[in-house]
Amino acid sequence: MRRAARIAAAATIAALSCGGAAFSAPPTEKPEAAAAPADIGFQERAEIRLAQIDVTVSGDAQVVESLTAGDFLVSVLGHRIDGLTLDRLCRSPREADPRPAEAARAATFLFFFDQPHLTMAGRQRAIETARDLVRRLVPGSGRAMIVSSAETIETFSGPTEDPGNLLAALDRLEKSQHQWDPYAQMEERRVADVLALLDDPHGGVHAAVARAREYQAEEAWQAERSLSRVSMALGLLDPVEPPKAVLYFADTMRARPGGHYVDLFGETVLRVGASALLDAEATLGSIAFDRLVNDAAAHGVRFYGIEAQGLSGLGEGAGLATSRGAAGSDTLLSAIPSNLRVRAAQDALSVLSLESGGQAFLNGMPAQRIARRILDDLSCLFVVSFDPLGLPEDEPLPVKVAVRKPGVETRSRGRLVVQSDSARLTSRLFAAFATPGASVGTLPLRATVVPTGYEDGRFGGLVQIFVPASPYPNAGWDIGASLLTPGSLHDETSARIEVGRGGVPVVLEREVRFSPGPFEIVAVARETSTDEIVSRHVEGAWPDPRSAAPWIGPIALLQPAAGAFHRAGATLPRGSLALPEEEPLLRDRAAALVTMVCGGARSRGGLRVARTLTGASTVEFPEIDLDPDDPCVQIRDLVPAGMLGPGEFRYDLRVLDGGEEIAGGSRRISVAAPPAP
Repeated sequence: MRRAARIAAAATIAALSCGGAAFSAPPTEKPEAAAAPADIGFQERAEIRLAQIDVTVSGDAQVVESLTAGDFLVSVLGHRIDGLTLDRLCRSPREADPRPAEAARAATFLFFFDQPHLTMAGRQRAIETARDLVRRLVPGSGRAMIVSSAETIETFSGPTEDPGNLLAALDRLEKSQHQWDPYAQMEERRVADVLALLDDPHGGVHAAVARAREYQAEEAWQAERSLSRVSMALGLLDPVEPPKAVLYFADTMRARPGGHYVDLFGETVLRVGASALLDAEATLGSIAFDRLVNDAAAHGVRFYGIEAQGLSGLGEGAGLATSRGAAGSDTLLSAIPSNLRVRAAQDALSVLSLESGGQAFLNGMPAQRIARRILDDLSCLFVVSFDPLGLPEDEPLPVKVAVRKPGVETRSRGRLVVQSDSARLTSRLFAAFATPGASVGTLPLRATVVPTGYEDGRFGGLVQIFVPASPYPNAGWDIGASLLTPGSLHDETSARIEVGRGGVPVVLEREVRFSPGPFEIVAVARETSTDEIVSRHVEGAWPDPRSAAPWIGPIALLQPAAGAFHRAGATLPRGSLALPEEEPLLRDRAAALVTMVCGGARSRGGLRVARTLTGASTVEFPEIDLDPDDPCVQIRDLVPAGMLGPGEFRYDLRVLDGGEEIAGGSRRISVAAPPAP
């Protein structure tokens, strides 16, 4: 249940100023002889900013081998660029052998499945093609990640060089009930609906135009959502070295979404101006497509558009039909064959691919040929770099690349976008929120919900976002979290938390009210000095106490800890930290086990909750009676400091109806051994 509404919290983080919550940990005492120099808060950073264009060069091998920066001609906005530097990512001709070509540097591939724009045949064939491409592209030549977008956007695999993990991710995608969409498959029916109205002799033209505009608006909305998600996912590739490419699977994505409805009407409709309205709305819908082309240029990403449905898509339509206008006055060519709509989608894939320096693969091209052409495309890549000082930022700029020497051909993107620092940061944050499973950050961000109660039909929970201690002094974290329920952004929070020295963990907390049903939390954190971004995604569900069976929620283990705890605008130096099951409990501190128990429909019969803590010995806590008038209750058991010795323990809960156990839950607890003297 990953939704694009996450971008709200991402935008909030991106807008955080240098103000915000600040926390300074107390300095540790040091002997005078070892006193460190005074920290005056000054940091020095050096940064080199370059614009880069990746260029595929093919032709005479000896000429390609001899190319230098001086052989390349680059013009932006019609002006020649001087001071070029060149990175050669080509295999030397001396290394040539009969084996398949492969990139000189490991490539990074993003497999993106646009489910609303895949027919049913296209979806199945796209997954089969992707399996074959993983086997041919990844081993020995790169790594890949897999993202799919339907009603929700979901990351099935983060960046990995292991083909086995990628193939397993494709298996999960194929079986996912949430990752398919019938929208593309229903297109023929929508067109037929407009034609049926157009055939009505009693004022059918106006009804047909109204219905066509409705379908056109729907198609434009679908395109806007899909392309915006692709744009957000591109931020994942921002920190990656070239070559980097998106394998984009779609059958019905068009540059002018809904534009094919204009072609259903003839001169009679043109006279009433309806076709002009349809044409204007189709053009307006193309803005998202053009924005994606610009984003590809900003991130230096090549698109390889893949139409997976094959030639079957050409024969699925009703073919050429005619329709009479109102009262049979004029004959209108009203039904455009489906092959024209397919051609419009193919043109869109071609434009997206060629404008970004890639290639389009249409009519169900076999995976073997696709892989060969992609590897050939990336086997000899030159990265031309230059200082973009003086060029406009965040605007598409026409760019041309040529080579002085004869005997070679070049292919590169047709536009350049010089991203500003703020646009680049925003893009990376949007990517982290939209596809948290693909985060490449190294710090283990945690997101936990601690149940706090139940009142007026809703659950209370403390959402806790934990960032481990950073070794850097004066570290600052921008942290944001979105809480989503089906169909909406339920809540969000964000803050900047700064610490005065290294080794201080950071915790963002927020009290939230949950309605029964599923929820998800997406958390993103950015360290301001190193610009590292990490993300975390957590899913859960609350029961309906009125109808559900007895239910025991996840068991949280809390222990006092030092750190920067931020809640409701205030930052404190200590708080209660929720520990994951793999992290040991500290023996010298008290702890609390917290969960929620709901009696369900049987709570009227008088239920009891029994708890035990078992290790070297067993500790039984007093039983709790569930109040028939209070269907859910928070269970909180305290463990005094020093009560548990080093080792493994298990905390068990049982819901009892008389002497019968009707529900149960447990949690493993490990206690760390004391440090050696």
